[in-house]
Amino acid sequence: MVANQHFLKSPIMHWLDTVLVTVNALVITLFNMAIFVPYPELHQFLKALIPIFLYVFVCEEMIRIIVFRGKFFKDHRNLFVVAVLVAAVSLQIPDLTILLLFNSLRALRLLSSPKTRHVIDTLFHSIPGAMNLLLLILIAYFIFAVLATNLYGEKVPELWGTIPQSLLSLQQIMLGDDWGNNLRATLKFYPYAWIFSTAFLIVVTFILLNVFIGVIVDAMQTAEEEGDSDSDLNALKKEIKMVRKDIEIIKQAILKE
Repeated sequence: MVANQHFLKSPIMHWLDTVLVTVNALVITLFNMAIFVPYPELHQFLKALIPIFLYVFVCEEMIRIIVFRGKFFKDHRNLFVVAVLVAAVSLQIPDLTILLLFNSLRALRLLSSPKTRHVIDTLFHSIPGAMNLLLLILIAYFIFAVLATNLYGEKVPELWGTIPQSLLSLQQIMLGDDWGNNLRATLKFYPYAWIFSTAFLIVVTFILLNVFIGVIVDAMQTAEEEGDSDSDLNALKKEIKMVRKDIEIIKQAILKE
């Protein structure tokens, strides 16, 4: 079992996964391009390849779950892959596997410049905190949507009649997309509706979204610190090698005497 874990973590397996994900993305891209429509046989061949890649990815992740067991679910990148595959299978949309390209950024990190590696490390470090904050933002959206539907849905149903409509109107407020006209339409019947809009802007736009940016900044700092520690470790290893060479030279000189 330990040997299998080492093999699945080996660079060979890692690069094989990267090649599979890249080829899968290329096949999906070619299938959705109009240039192959006049060639029905080739178009059908590409269409048949996409589910095959999906089954390969599913089998690979099942093997990883069996080998790593509980350790598998401690890595958020594994959870991302599982979520993508479950969505692709349950929704019967194999093209969703193109999202696995995000997971191949680890390979790009090995080939890229230090600045690009820093950006990629920042992305991976920010994922856990960003996901938790995204859940909090969704909860805030849902709470304000329920309130808006109950407060304004009766007289302004085109904006606040149902929860989906309220969510869309709240999104317009957050993005600044014609929200002024929506607010004026609501103020005709509810003069104090501006208080609700202001509260939503403060909670979601000014607080939660700024905290989201703070999470990314903190992840950048963490990635930079880890990068500095890796550089120091590599320098220390080089110095140790040089000291060992010097000791070996001294030993050989002593033995000659």
